[in-house]
Amino acid sequence: MKQQFRVTYETKGVKTYNVWLPEGEKLAEEWNVMTIKQQDEWLYENQDEAHLVWTDEHQGECVNVLPVTQLLAVI
Repeated sequence: MKQQFRVTYETKGVKTYNVWLPEGEKLAEEWNVMTIKQQDEWLYENQDEAHLVWTDEHQGECVNVLPVTQLLAVI
């Protein structure tokens, strides 16, 4: 069996997403006074779907390496 590892990187960069709200969903009444972080969290909680448009990530630093174990089903 091949060995498998899960490697996690912490990166710096930019990602841009298009986010869709469900049909009929209205923005929060306080939308215009919310911080960008609050708007992002509200969209995440209320989104119907999101698609990555563009990414430019750099300066990746490995922060964790874990072996992946797979359990075999016994029938």
